[in-house]
Amino acid sequence: MKRVSLVLVLISCCALLSPSALFAQFSFVGPAGGDFFTVTNWQDGGGFNPASIIDGVSGLIEHDLTIGGTGSATAASLIGFGSGSLSMTSGSALTSSAKMTFSATGSFTLDGATLSLTSTGAAGQIDMNSGSVFSASGGTTMTTGDDMFFRGSTTIANSVLESTGDDIEFRDIFSTTVISDSSFTVKSGAVGAQVLIFKGDATITNSLFSGGRISLDSASEVTAADSTFNMTGDIEDVFNSITFGTLTLTGTTSVTADQVEEGVTVFLQDSSSLTLIDDDLDTDGGDWINNPTVATTQTTSVILQSMSASLTLQGGRSAPTVDDKAQIFNGIVGPSYASNSSLFIPSTWNGQDDVTIQLSSVVPEPSSLLLVSVLAGSLLASCRSRRKRS
Repeated sequence: MKRVSLVLVLISCCALLSPSALFAQFSFVGPAGGDFFTVTNWQDGGGFNPASIIDGVSGLIEHDLTIGGTGSATAASLIGFGSGSLSMTSGSALTSSAKMTFSATGSFTLDGATLSLTSTGAAGQIDMNSGSVFSASGGTTMTTGDDMFFRGSTTIANSVLESTGDDIEFRDIFSTTVISDSSFTVKSGAVGAQVLIFKGDATITNSLFSGGRISLDSASEVTAADSTFNMTGDIEDVFNSITFGTLTLTGTTSVTADQVEEGVTVFLQDSSSLTLIDDDLDTDGGDWINNPTVATTQTTSVILQSMSASLTLQGGRSAPTVDDKAQIFNGIVGPSYASNSSLFIPSTWNGQDDVTIQLSSVVPEPSSLLLVSVLAGSLLASCRSRRKRS
């Protein structure tokens, strides 16, 4: 029995000495602007410091770290998290001249905090890998000199995100990205050089987007309510020439972009609006709504589903040689402008001139169609009853 007890004690001691047992929670206690990697700048609840910020086996941060209050830290080398996490609470700040990465089991939470990645190129990126968890809220401000990659579960509320040098990319195809009451800016060039990318589904509420292009990769479904998109480039699939992605605008959402391309479908509901400027700065000027360049049955289209919604086409095109009427649809009864222009206002558009298009008031709203159907059914039943009595 004594031998068994001794063995159990030895096993317990080994477990306590193993790297996984050393992973713990530490809070930043260093001076303002203190080095992120200095162990004495971190303490646990008992006043102890970690042996090291970076795990000697994985080469990553496996601790759960918190920067709270008015704490501020700086870093000059890669901040890479394994199964650890970083939480930044209201008033805290982190400034780094190097990249940040979070593995499939890592998480990053900001609540009223400030993150600044100051370098350009890859050193200015934040990379949330597949399976990771990211959350920003409470007036958080996040600025990077290069890409923001969100490949895991992503929730952003009441925050400001800006990439001063490249893209903001939402790439989780397994869960829905949720965005509300926030502002996003990507660097824009003459033809919308940088991109706001959605590879998976997303729901957006009361948010502002500014900069270059919108990319709907794969079959992503993005729904935006009461939001504003001020883009200088196209709505398209940036990395391919065909997409089955959809952009649904609800409430008072307004979108300004150059063109709609490559199989994207835009649905206009409620009092939403889409303005296409076709500024002729790219190589496919002369068309507001472009079909894919590859052989496919997928059609680029704009579908109006409310009489209060509007599509504005403008830009003074230098070569208005393409007729876009066949790609604009009445979403209530189905036909395109080309097949039945009387279902639209104006009904005499030539498919090329600047115009603002809405659905004609002669088309009943869905609720009216239902009422008409009910009344017609009642009238038919009444007529049948009278015939039987006669």
